[in-house]
Amino acid sequence: MNQCNKCEKNFETENALAQHIKAKHELQPTVSKAATNFKTVFKVGKFALLIIIIGGIGYFALNYFNSQITFIAPVKLSDAPIHIHSKLNIFIDGEKQSIPTNIGIGRVHMPIHTHESDGTIHIESQDTRNYTLGNFFQIWGKQFNSQCIFDKCVENGKTLKMTINGTASNEFDKRILVDGDEITITYG
Repeated sequence: MNQCNKCEKNFETENALAQHIKAKHELQPTVSKAATNFKTVFKVGKFALLIIIIGGIGYFALNYFNSQITFIAPVKLSDAPIHIHSKLNIFIDGEKQSIPTNIGIGRVHMPIHTHESDGTIHIESQDTRNYTLGNFFQIWGKQFNSQCIFDKCVENGKTLKMTINGTASNEFDKRILVDGDEITITYG
């Protein structure tokens, strides 16, 4: 018996095997250069489309998360009719916390922001409405309310206190920021 090495069919004669190989295995359809180029272009196109889709999702996600801070509008700082400065001090377990520079300043300048790490909160806005301490923490991306600051919450004998110019306050995140106020938040 003569067996085909490619498909393992058996033939009685070598001549039958040779005819089978010629008919079934040597006359394979050839792929034209144009078809090969089309397949390459199609693969590249699929990759480019994937990049566009991922970029689009990223763009819309960024805009969605930026839109979640709905109480503010970008502002050209030099055109702001109101300009307020409040000083913020935060102590956790007796240790003073740093407040980063440029909170709220980046691709878009928010009306509530910092310039330095000295704890001064700036409000520069064309919208003459009240801005709260909670608005600042929202822009900062940190938790703050009457029960928690950052990841520290009132429990196991720990307390959260706030003073405004040395006087106790229970307004916490609802506190309207006023020019010249010194706000101290103490957890511990």
